Amino acid sequence: MAQRQIALLCSLAPYVHSQELATNFLTLATPLLRKMNKAVPEKIKTDLLKIVTALYPLARPAPSTQLYDRCSEVISSLFASARGRNARLQLVAALNSIASVDDSYAQVAHLVDELNSYSVKRSEEPDFDRRLAAFSRLNEDLYRTLRPADWVVALNNMLFFVQDAEELSIRSNASYTLRRFIEVAGPSSNEALRTILTRTFLPGLRNVMRSKLEIIRSEVLAVLGHAVEKIEGVAELEQLKVLLVGGDQEANFFNNILHIQHHRRTRALRRLADAVEAGEIKSKAIADLFLPLLDHFVIGSDDKKDPDLVNETVQCFGRLAKHLA
Repeated sequence: MAQRQIALLCSLAPYVHSQELATNFLTLATPLLRKMNKAVPEKIKTDLLKIVTALYPLARPAPSTQLYDRCSEVISSLFASARGRNARLQLVAALNSIASVDDSYAQVAHLVDELNSYSVKRSEEPDFDRRLAAFSRLNEDLYRTLRPADWVVALNNMLFFVQDAEELSIRSNASYTLRRFIEVAGPSSNEALRTILTRTFLPGLRNVMRSKLEIIRSEVLAVLGHAVEKIEGVAELEQLKVLLVGGDQEANFFNNILHIQHHRRTRALRRLADAVEAGEIKSKAIADLFLPLLDHFVIGSDDKKDPDLVNETVQCFGRLAKHLA
C-alpha cells in the first residue's frame, strides 16, 4: 500500500502549484528517505527523490530552517548508500534542484553531476573521462575552497566510490580525496569541519571497513592511518596514535594488519593486543573498529585461511575481549 501511495504522490507532484502544499510534500518525503533500504527500497526512494526535485524550487525553504537542513542533509547522506544508476542520477537532479534555489550549492552540484556521469553510448557504463576529470579538478584545486556543506556531499560520494571493487582508478581517486579532507580538516579550527570529521567522515570509514572485500578494507585502513597521523585533538583518533609506533613504517599497525605477508599480520595483531592491554585503546574503538576488521581473518569467505594467522587472531580476540565494556 505504501509503495502505491508513494507512486501516486509522484504522479501528483508535478501538479502542485502552492508553496504551502509543496512544503507539506517535502516534510512527508524526507523522513521516508532517511529509512534503511529494507524499510523503504531504493526504487521507492528514487520516486521520492523525484518529488523532492519537482517541489523544492516551489517550496523554497529559507536557509537554516528545519526543512532546508533536513533536505540538504538527507540528499547528501544518500550519496553514500544509493547504488543503482537511476537512484544516483535522481540524487544529482535533486541536488541541482537545491542549487537552483540556493546558489551556494552550485559548485558542488556541478562537481557531483560530473562524478556520477554515465556514458552516452552505453547507458549502464560510467563516463570515465568526465569522472576522472572531475576527480582531478577536485583533488588539485577545488578541495581548498569547498564549504563545510560541500564537503559533506563530496565525502558521502567518496565513501561510495572507495567501495568500487572493479575500478582501481575510481577507488584510488576517492581515497585521495578523503586524504585531501584530512589535510583541510586536520589543522583547521573551524567547528563545522570538526563536526563533519566526527559525524560523517569517521562513521563512514568505520562502515566501509566492514566490507567483505580486502582491497576495499585495505584502502580505507590506509586513509584511517593517515587520519590518525595528521589529525590532532579528536579523542577517537588520539587513542590510536600508539599504533603508529612512533612513525616506524615497518612496525606501523595500519601498514601491516592487511599486509600480503602473513607474519607481518601476526606481529600487528600482537601489537594491537599489547596496546589494548596497556589501557591505551578504549572499549568503543575495539568494538566498532578492530573486531569487525579482524573477523575476516577467521570467518567469512571460502578462501584458504592461514592456520597460524587464525590462531593468532583467536588469541588476539581473547586479549581484546577482556577490555570490552
